[in-house]
Amino acid sequence: MNYIKQLIGLLFAIIGFIGFFFFNHYKGESIPSPNLWYIGSIAVCILGLFLLFHGKNKVVSKLIEAYHEEKRKFKAKAEKRIIDFDDCEFTNTGYTHEVEDDEYSWMAGRVMFTHEITKLETIYQSGLIYYYKTIKGTEKFYSPSFPFDKKTLEFYVLEKKITLYIDRFNRKNYFFEVEN
Repeated sequence: MNYIKQLIGLLFAIIGFIGFFFFNHYKGESIPSPNLWYIGSIAVCILGLFLLFHGKNKVVSKLIEAYHEEKRKFKAKAEKRIIDFDDCEFTNTGYTHEVEDDEYSWMAGRVMFTHEITKLETIYQSGLIYYYKTIKGTEKFYSPSFPFDKKTLEFYVLEKKITLYIDRFNRKNYFFEVEN
């Protein structure tokens, strides 16, 4: 139902936007009261934007709220382990890729360039493998990629700012949390 509301909102916004520009420049006499149609177009556009964005924010906020509630429940029941530096293996998962260079891309349609309008951008990421020694042997826990480089991740581990939460009944369910 929410997607239908957003689709109707998008349709109203487009119709209102087109009507706004049309009646803003309208000089003819075949349409009675063009000023009234101009104001109506603005109202339809505003209504469409409201329907489009109001519904989206509610859905996103409900999803975020549900995520935080599930995370809170999981943490309450899970085994908590503060990551020790000596039990970790650190990996660098960063990469470099080409992106459009904003400095030149706005001129691409107006000026003929002899060089590329792209530049290389480096994304810094890192991960860790945590080895947890138990009576039965050693368990491995793989972290997702963290949005910082390997040295920063090592610093966070040394400062005891990364915690591992492990489900007590299913050891394959776990997550790493970085303390702010």
